[in-house]
Amino acid sequence: MKLGLIITTIAGLLLLVGLPRVSSGGGPKRCAPGKTCSCIGSSGCSYTCTGKGCRFSIRGSGGAAIFCKAGGCSVNKAGSGPAKIVCQGGTCDVTAMGSGVTLLDCPGKACSMRCTGTGECIMVGCPTCTQHCIGTGKCRRQ
Repeated sequence: MKLGLIITTIAGLLLLVGLPRVSSGGGPKRCAPGKTCSCIGSSGCSYTCTGKGCRFSIRGSGGAAIFCKAGGCSVNKAGSGPAKIVCQGGTCDVTAMGSGVTLLDCPGKACSMRCTGTGECIMVGCPTCTQHCIGTGKCRRQ
C-alpha cells in the first residue's frame, strides 16, 4: 500500500516537471481579473492572469499551470491531475481537493493553501504563508 502511494506521488511530481501543458495554441491562455477561468477534464491547460485577482476552477485529471504575476488570484482545484500555481505578486488563495499533486510557488508572500484528500500539497518560496491539510495526503514546504 505504501509503495503504491510512493509511486503515485513520484509519478505526479514527474508530471509537474512537464507543466505547462497547453490544450491548444502556443502558450498560456489569458484570464482577466474578476473572471473565472476553467480547466475541466483530462486535457492539460495553462493560464496567465492579465492583472490582479483572477479566479481559476480546475477539475479532472488533466495537468494545469497557473501564472499570477500581479497576485491576488484564487484557485479551486479538485481531481487527480497535477497543478502548478506561480503567484509572484503574493496573496493568492489555493484550495486543493482530491488525489492530485498541487504545487504553490509564492515568492510574493501572504499566500494560503488548504488541502483535503489524499493528494500532495507543496508550498515553495514562502516560509510565512499558511498551509492547512486534512486527510491522508502530504503537505510539504520547500
